[in-house]
Amino acid sequence: MTTNRDQIRLSDYALSEYKSPSFFVEKQFPNVYLEDGPELVELVKAYYRFLETQTNQSVYNNRRMYEYRNIDATLDSMLVFFKNKFLNGLFFDNDQRFIVKNILDLYRRKGSKEGIELFFRLFFESEVSVYYPAEDMFKPSTSTWKVGAFIQLYGVDNITVFSDIVNRKIYGDKSKASAFVDNVYFINVNKQIIPIIFISDTVGRFVGFDSIYAINPDVTYGRVYGSMRSVTVNRDTVNGTADNKVGDIVEIRSSNGYGAKGRVSKVTDSLSGQINFQIINGEYGYTIENTVISLSNQTLFFLDQAFPSGNPFIVGERVQQTNASSLNVIGRIVGKKSNAIGVELDTTQPSANTASYRFDDALQVSTIDRDANITATPIFTTEPNYTAKAEIGTITDTETVTIVTDLVADFVDVPLNSLNFSEIPPADRPMSGTRVNGVIPTISTKLNEAFVPETFVLGSIDTLDDINAGDNYSTDVFVLAEDTIFAPFRLNDQILSIVQSPGVNIFKDDEITQTRQVKTFEGDVVNVTVRGLVVNVVGNVLYVKQLSYYSFIIDEPIFKVGSNVPITVTSRSRDTNTLPFGLNANITGEVESVIGRILEVEVFDSGFGYDDGGAVEFFNVTRAQRLSSNNAIDGTGIAHVRDQGVTEGKWTTFFSHIDQEKVIQDSFFYQDYSYEITTDVSPSVYEPEYR
Repeated sequence: MTTNRDQIRLSDYALSEYKSPSFFVEKQFPNVYLEDGPELVELVKAYYRFLETQTNQSVYNNRRMYEYRNIDATLDSMLVFFKNKFLNGLFFDNDQRFIVKNILDLYRRKGSKEGIELFFRLFFESEVSVYYPAEDMFKPSTSTWKVGAFIQLYGVDNITVFSDIVNRKIYGDKSKASAFVDNVYFINVNKQIIPIIFISDTVGRFVGFDSIYAINPDVTYGRVYGSMRSVTVNRDTVNGTADNKVGDIVEIRSSNGYGAKGRVSKVTDSLSGQINFQIINGEYGYTIENTVISLSNQTLFFLDQAFPSGNPFIVGERVQQTNASSLNVIGRIVGKKSNAIGVELDTTQPSANTASYRFDDALQVSTIDRDANITATPIFTTEPNYTAKAEIGTITDTETVTIVTDLVADFVDVPLNSLNFSEIPPADRPMSGTRVNGVIPTISTKLNEAFVPETFVLGSIDTLDDINAGDNYSTDVFVLAEDTIFAPFRLNDQILSIVQSPGVNIFKDDEITQTRQVKTFEGDVVNVTVRGLVVNVVGNVLYVKQLSYYSFIIDEPIFKVGSNVPITVTSRSRDTNTLPFGLNANITGEVESVIGRILEVEVFDSGFGYDDGGAVEFFNVTRAQRLSSNNAIDGTGIAHVRDQGVTEGKWTTFFSHIDQEKVIQDSFFYQDYSYEITTDVSPSVYEPEYR
């Protein structure tokens, strides 16, 4: 009885002997041959042993045919058949078995960089570098631009829920959109923490009020507030500047939002009258915080011979008219010419809430505030236009003064028993104690509490800001720059009578100075420098425009700048025919017929923090570079902020960038399918086989 071990040994033996048919020869003969003819049986066995042991005999090879199918076990003489089948045309002798086994990998990569590298490793045991000239070819319009995407959520109180959001897949419950989270940032807008989630691989598009969630595990992150993807440009109200061009880049600004950018996609192509503001002379006596720029919104023209002694109206005074609609129209004069005045209509009047609130021609206009009012009848009035505006920008040539600004004229109508002397009306303005310290002055209030010194920085107007050129103007506008604190001081030009000194002559446009003493509110006496510009000289009389707060006096000598010769002042007075400082700047507003107002803007960077339906302003960066200026508002609009945000994006490839040292296709070396091989194998060795 055989054991399992014996069976295994017998199986191994039989398996090893199947190639030896001589083992079975005796069993093929009848017993008579085994008994009477053993020599014959042995002869046959010897013959088969010959056939099964000689490699060139059929039995030997037939019994190993399945082995010969394996390249590792086949006969050397059989390699030629493998080579002819799998390496046809390739004449290699080294390690053909290995090459045949791996040749399929080469065929699968044929024509690729990896295929070329494998070719040299297989056949030459060598490394190779492959360069494709097409990588350095200039290909117009083939660079890839990738735009980023993000969603802005409503403000949150706790940010810990966002700790695991990066790399998770999120969903929107209303839009059914999905995306993977690349990163999350938090910004502070109006004291709220706003999550900004940057996303990629987006399917669909998130919308406002989407509830953002993730699954496995289930987490809800908040609701989408939205980002700005479009704006509606205001076309019928304030319309900004001209000379904008399609393709110009604009910054989109608002009180809360920041960072948004757009591209001008449509502009006006018909002429429109807009205002070009120019500062001819910024003069002196202006503060940034108290200066108001007023524009005429209607112009009244009179007959040339109406004012034979000169235009009697005064800049700053009010005029009125009962117009053809029986409305009492009031306006303030902000500028004048010999036969015209520019008025700023008083739209605070109850009757101003109508399209008929305007001055009409052929009806009498009269002043309001004079003891003896003057009247005149305009022969023509322009249509009211309120679209242009400007504000003070910066001042130059400054000095700092500390003064009490209260004037008696502001409080003459206040009763002595009033419970608040600063109440408007009857006061024209609050007392300085009220403005500075919040004091409510009465008859019993101490003077040093009711009247408080204030410090101001005075200077000359250098630039305007927040300019809007308006629209559809037919005539120039008058521009009045008024400092509401210092203009009421009525510091007009001074008239100085002098004694001419030998060795010095004073001419028009000369600057003069004087050193005088003033007493401070602390009781100290200090020296101050008074400056002035000579605007006219008549004999020994100088007409001088002040360039400092303090005026010239007769007790001290004056000096011409650049001279140390003292000049005696014998008398001084004010030139009431001039405008006082703080009211005398010369700013023009000439009408220009222009094109290129912004009509449409395409948003390509949503920015952050914008309010849905909120007002925005456009600042044309490209136009500012063309004009070397950016003081104007180039347009206004309304933001639409209930969408998935976009960022400006970036180039991910540079085939069409001319600044990337690219070359033009030459159809020989620099072409789409050519490549260059660098190897230590001689071309004469590899080239025939490679080709």
